[in-house]
Amino acid sequence: MQSKSSSHPNEREWNFDPVPDDEIELCFLYEYGRSSESLKKLVHTWRIGHRDIVVAANKLLKRKGAFAGTVGPTPASRETAYFFAESGKAPTKAEKRKADENAKAWVEWIKLSWQGGHPGQLRLDDPRVFLFYFPPFPKTPWQNIAADMRKRAFRLLSPGIDFSGRLHLWLLLANKDFTEQIKAQQRIQAIAGKPLSKDELQAQVRRQLEQHILAPALIEKSEGMKRDIVGTVPPGFSWGKTQNQVCVGGYCREEVTFVVNWAESDKAIKKALGEWLKHHRPHKEFRTQNSTTAREHLEKLGAWRILNEMTAEQATACNLGLYRGADDYLRAKAEADDLLKRLF
Repeated sequence: MQSKSSSHPNEREWNFDPVPDDEIELCFLYEYGRSSESLKKLVHTWRIGHRDIVVAANKLLKRKGAFAGTVGPTPASRETAYFFAESGKAPTKAEKRKADENAKAWVEWIKLSWQGGHPGQLRLDDPRVFLFYFPPFPKTPWQNIAADMRKRAFRLLSPGIDFSGRLHLWLLLANKDFTEQIKAQQRIQAIAGKPLSKDELQAQVRRQLEQHILAPALIEKSEGMKRDIVGTVPPGFSWGKTQNQVCVGGYCREEVTFVVNWAESDKAIKKALGEWLKHHRPHKEFRTQNSTTAREHLEKLGAWRILNEMTAEQATACNLGLYRGADDYLRAKAEADDLLKRLF
C-alpha cells in the first residue's frame, strides 16, 4: 500500500456542506478551477499582461453600498434600479449619490475588461472568464472569501452576460454522453476536410448543444427569414414525437404554428398559451432540474484533494464523513479527475 501522510487538507478545501445553495454552482466553478493546473497557468499568464484589469476589479469589489443601473426591455421603458440595495428600503439621497459613483466605476471597469480582449482565448460568455478577473482566485478557498464579496463578485465581474444560465447548463451536461453527437460531427469534419482532435470535437459539440438549449424562448418566424436560421440544430439530433420536435441530449425544440386572435386581451392570450404548455411541454425547464449536481461534484473534488494527501484506506480510517469505503473514495477521485480534464 502506498505510504502517504495521515494528515488531510484544511476542511474548507474538501468539505463544501456549509456553502449556501445560492452559491453552490459558483463554488463548483471556483473550486474546480483551483484544482486545474492548466487553467491556473492560463490565468497567471493572462494576468501578467493585464494587471490593471485585476487591480480595478479588486477596487470595484471593495466598494460598499448599492450600484445604480437601468432595467427595461426598451430604451423608452427603462427605469433606474439599485443593485445590492437593502431589500424593501428606498435609498436616501446620499445613498443614491453613492450608487451613482459606484455605477460609474462599474462602467469604467466594463470598458477596461472589454479592451483586454478574450482572457485565455476563451469566449467572453464562458463562465471560466470570471476566474481571470476575480482577484482571490486561485489562492483563497471559496469559503474563506468574505460573504458580501462572494455575493457581489459574479454579478459585478460578468455584467451583461448570462454566465449563471451557462454555468447551470455546464453542470447539467457534465456527465452527458456525447458519443453520437461527436460521431456526427466527425463525419461533417471529414467531408469538410477539417479534422479536429477529440477534445476539440467534444468542445464544439458541447457548444452546439448549449446554443440549442439556450436559444430564445420564442423565435418569431418573420417573412423573409430562412428556415435554416430558425431551425438550426446540432449534429446527431433525433426527432421527437413529431418531426416538428428536434431533440438533442434530451432537450427538444419544436416549431409550432398558432393563429392569434388579437381581438382577445393579452391576458386571455397568455392564459391560452399557458394551458397549451401544460399539455405539450416535453421536458422540464433546464434551470429547474436537479441542482444537487454541483454538491455531488464538489464532494468528488473533496475526495480528489484528500487522496492527494493520504491513501483511500487512511481516508476511510479517519472517518471524515465524505465517503464510506476506500473504493468509494477512489471512484469519486477518478470521476473528479475526469471532470477536470473535460471542463477545465
